[in-house]
Amino acid sequence: MASQVLKDIASDFARVDPAIAEADELIAAMREAGEDTATMEADLRALKLRKTKWQRMLKSRGLTI
Repeated sequence: MASQVLKDIASDFARVDPAIAEADELIAAMREAGEDTATMEADLRALKLRKTKWQRMLKSRGLTI
């Protein structure tokens, strides 16, 4: 059961990268419009870090992403 959950998480990474790219673009557009994006940028950096940690953990368990 636990291994299936990890496999499901690994397969969900296909959806994460496009969402992160879209968030990067939206934040850049907001920054160009003069909006304060510091909090959003910090949140996105934290998300990218969590994603990297999960990828490393899954890879250490033999799951490819």
